[in-house]
Amino acid sequence: MRGGYRKYMTDEEIKQLAIRKLTPRECWRLMGFSDEAFERAEAVPTSNAQLYKQAGNSIVVDCLYYILKNLLVDKIEKNEPTVFDYIKQRRIKQ
Repeated sequence: MRGGYRKYMTDEEIKQLAIRKLTPRECWRLMGFSDEAFERAEAVPTSNAQLYKQAGNSIVVDCLYYILKNLLVDKIEKNEPTVFDYIKQRRIKQ
């Protein structure tokens, strides 16, 4: 059991909170894009809704890098074939 006191907010307290929606630029930044990349996408006639969707359909490259790196390191240490070995074999057969 945990010690301490937990106070839940009332409906009135929740209504008094100032909640702000992220801008499309902020969403792009969270996904790892530069401001220059956002400005290029914004220059094409498009709505904010489309900019939100574009950011939402992306993946943070740094996160993907570390996930794949950890997966590959485990396989390499165990001398197991990786996806790159599979691709290499397919190219040799062609």
